[in-house]
Amino acid sequence: MNRPIGTCIWENFEIAEGLSIKKTTSGTSGWSATGVSIDSRTLKKGELFVAIKGQNFDGHDFVKAAFECGAIAAIIDRKSKQIAKDKPLYLVHDAMEALRELAKIARNRSRAKVVTITGSVGKTGTKNLLAASLKSEGLTTATQGNLNNHIGLPLSLAKMPKVADYGIFEVGMSAPGEIAPLSLLARPHVAIITSVEATHIEFFKNLKQIADAKAEIFNGLVAGGVAVINQDSEYFEYLSKIAKSKGASEVVGFGGGHSSTIKLLAYEHNADHSLVEASIHGVRVKYKMKLLGRHWAINSLSVLATINALGANLKRAAEAMQMIEPTSGRGNWLHVPVGEGKFLLIDESYNASPASVIAALTMLKAINPGDGGQRIVILGDMLELGTKAEEFHLGLSGDLMSEKIGRVFLAGPLMKVLANRLFKEKKPIEWCKTSLALVEMAISAVKAGDIVMVKGSRGSQMQIIVEALTRSLKR
Repeated sequence: MNRPIGTCIWENFEIAEGLSIKKTTSGTSGWSATGVSIDSRTLKKGELFVAIKGQNFDGHDFVKAAFECGAIAAIIDRKSKQIAKDKPLYLVHDAMEALRELAKIARNRSRAKVVTITGSVGKTGTKNLLAASLKSEGLTTATQGNLNNHIGLPLSLAKMPKVADYGIFEVGMSAPGEIAPLSLLARPHVAIITSVEATHIEFFKNLKQIADAKAEIFNGLVAGGVAVINQDSEYFEYLSKIAKSKGASEVVGFGGGHSSTIKLLAYEHNADHSLVEASIHGVRVKYKMKLLGRHWAINSLSVLATINALGANLKRAAEAMQMIEPTSGRGNWLHVPVGEGKFLLIDESYNASPASVIAALTMLKAINPGDGGQRIVILGDMLELGTKAEEFHLGLSGDLMSEKIGRVFLAGPLMKVLANRLFKEKKPIEWCKTSLALVEMAISAVKAGDIVMVKGSRGSQMQIIVEALTRSLKR
């Protein structure tokens, strides 16, 4: 969050006036908070603590710890012996509902231009690029990490400073009906759909239902709002009609196709950056990015489309994008010493879907190994793919059979069917039931000059292999 130190986000009277308070303790006046937190472990001094109850925790058990970490006040919905009664406490009917109300108040009082982002892949990367691009234009607040669900979005909104110029919020879902209330809460000026792919399809009958769920992002568009949609998607026209029916004054398409309004004209990369050339409503823009892969270039087009829709400076936005570094698990490049040389480790371990794996493999095949090196792929199960899980895993066989891929390591029960297919095709392949069981084989296979890409759904725990490769070979 691009926020000056000490910026006031909430004052005591706003809490008293805005929420349905049942009871307060002494010391509930005269304070101001510089942030909002639901986690005592990450709470910063001067923040307001909201004791919500989640699936695996109850914030009321950590109110005392929150004050010990510097919380200025706390919102609770039940009394407890563990709660510091001598501190500023606000007793409400429901702490989660209070957090949503704070989000609503924060949005209503704000002058900020708000952007919401959803999509099967590319949400977090697009959010990061857009936030970086807008920081030179004004005070910008954005979703931290991937706090994009029914808790994360209200929390992110509640953290928005009163004087923010831009608010950038990621919105996720795993089932129908989850995005609509979040969009209505955020009330965006611009709503982005990065892609419609087979992620979380376990909870949907088909891709059209996923498109419908993503289209809920348009429900909260303000009057005159703009929809930014991936025009390479087969659902572009369908989503455009929905956006217009929800009041979008304009639909802007982005992609690599000739008909795209925001169009990728050229893309190339070298060892440490990529070069992108795009057409923005007919205006040519060239820029560099540290994020490598054509899919990142496509994501950057949605950023430029949004910058243009907001009336911000396109040139400065394009320049700002070259400052963004890939993050852990999302395409981070690590040059790891091994023997007398180094190998390149591409960490894509945060998540995986059929589309994102194919995009990552496409990028990998475009990168040349060092002298004597080869391309090594280490994949874990892609989860939440429903009854077509085996079909989606088998669908990767064509890319993996490429002569540009040297060795393949697979982990997880779903990957076994793919391993059997590759084995029959005489591809160098190793399979293990778990990522942990694969570690030693992966370590022994890597040598100087290799490029190693690790990817899988979070549940497949492929970060174990990333950590092992960097730890065991860094000597």
